[in-house]
Amino acid sequence: MQSLHDEEGNIPRESNIIINRQNVIGSSSDNNEEEIIIEEDEQQQQEYNHHHTISINNEDEEDQQQSPLPNIQPESRIQRLRRTFFLGYLLKLWDITSSMIPLGLLSFGGPAAHISILQENFVTKRQWVTLEQFTELFAVCQSLPGPTSTQLVIALGTIHAGYLGGLLSFIFFALPTAIIMACAGVLLKDQNVTEMFPYYLKVALNGFSCAAVSIVLHAAYTLSSRLTTDRISRTLLIAAFAVFIIWQKWYTVLIVMFCGGFINVVFEYTQIFYQRTIKEHGLRKPKGFFASAKFFARVFIMNIKEFKQYISEKLSKLKRRGNNRTTSDSSFELEETGAESEPQLLRNEEDAADLESNPPKEEEDEQDLPPTTASPTVEETKLPLPMRPFMGIIFLTIFFVLLFGLFIARISVKYPPLEWAEGFYRIGSLIFGGGHVVLPMILNEFSELGYLTEDSFLNGFALQSALPGPMFNISAYVGGIMGDVVGAVICWVALFLPAFLFVWGALPFWHRYRQKQIVKSILKGVNATSVGFVFTAVYILWLGSVPNLHIASACTVVFSILMLSVYDIPAPLVILAAGAIRIILDFKSVQ
Repeated sequence: MQSLHDEEGNIPRESNIIINRQNVIGSSSDNNEEEIIIEEDEQQQQEYNHHHTISINNEDEEDQQQSPLPNIQPESRIQRLRRTFFLGYLLKLWDITSSMIPLGLLSFGGPAAHISILQENFVTKRQWVTLEQFTELFAVCQSLPGPTSTQLVIALGTIHAGYLGGLLSFIFFALPTAIIMACAGVLLKDQNVTEMFPYYLKVALNGFSCAAVSIVLHAAYTLSSRLTTDRISRTLLIAAFAVFIIWQKWYTVLIVMFCGGFINVVFEYTQIFYQRTIKEHGLRKPKGFFASAKFFARVFIMNIKEFKQYISEKLSKLKRRGNNRTTSDSSFELEETGAESEPQLLRNEEDAADLESNPPKEEEDEQDLPPTTASPTVEETKLPLPMRPFMGIIFLTIFFVLLFGLFIARISVKYPPLEWAEGFYRIGSLIFGGGHVVLPMILNEFSELGYLTEDSFLNGFALQSALPGPMFNISAYVGGIMGDVVGAVICWVALFLPAFLFVWGALPFWHRYRQKQIVKSILKGVNATSVGFVFTAVYILWLGSVPNLHIASACTVVFSILMLSVYDIPAPLVILAAGAIRIILDFKSVQ
């Protein structure tokens, strides 16, 4: 029988008509035969359609695999932002690397020179911050414990690229010299090594020590002329010097600094009350010592009464304000009585009018600003900080936990690395006034424990003075003497760690407290006592460098001071020249 299917496998319409007719008029046998043929044709049609569909799907898959442009979802806006931010952040880190490595290798001259180099590089050339922002950062770092120039480096790196940027800035600035100092400490750990040196090399080392004395003396004089500008600050300087000479304990520094800040606050606020009382009552200061003393005692008693009345008014005002918060009418009354909302010592109308016409001027704090810059306003110096206040609280909490935790662990367990870590961490937490303040603290702390001698410390200080980088790198030298490489790492990290925690913890809150008069008064007193400690370092180093008033050593110190203060010769050259002068003077004395 002929197949009813065409070439494509479909049954034509004419065949369907013939089949239907045969079903109607054909015999029963023919009908059965035709039905079987139709069923077979339908099965073949279904199989053909199934295989045809599979072949089409396979061809589509092959076309998709061979297509050069696959169907990819377009990049979202968030993904583009993340990719752009990541690339920009890598560029910032590279910017920090390329700028800080030369600074760490070429920053000679001490903290003052470091500040000038930082201002030239990051304000004038790279323009990371404006001049006003740089001045504000300098004021922050100078007000915090720790090395000012190093903290300024950390702050600049943090503002530019976050916490990682601050860490990288510090590493590239301080690490190169720290490695040299650590190696020197490990090599000079054995005292027999220095005894094996040739005679004239020992004489040259003594000349280096004499130059170190002159460098510290020059730094102390510079700090005193800048930070002690009145009688009370000079008095605190002399008192701190005398107390530390007589009472050389590790806790002496803490007690003297606390007393210096407290005394200066009391003195300045007493002066404020004194002037206001004289102006309020129309008094005139008499001439003569005894008359002036009697007059001052009288005004002082009046000041006490005024202060008591002021405190009572303040407390009653706070109590009244707290009670009135429960009603809306009371808050309206407080807004109307604006004169009662601000504490004043002058309570009559004439004094209030005089105070409005001639408002009291706040005392300018010259130590908070570089000498070449003007005092900026708060609006001009808003810092672009990449941190939030809660992060500042976290870092300050970490600082105090480490401070007290290390102290408790040290007094509980006798373990040398723990003593080194606690001692350097505490010293790094109490440094005000610059890197030279650290010298008497380190020498006094670890010479009493038997880890350090004056001669080895002087050699390390002379070497550090001839190298770039911060003065705090002497901790790596001292740590190398006490405990090889492990000791160098422990002491170096422990001394610098408070600088990080203070900068990252204080920057978010600086704008809130920078204008407080009490903060300025405390810092002024603390800085004055810190300068006294620098003069103490001069005295201690003099005893080690000029034993029994040795004429050649004393003359070397004098020549070094002249080169520094009169001719402005850089410190590394002064150290080398002092070694040569000391050899020449010793050769003349032998002849």
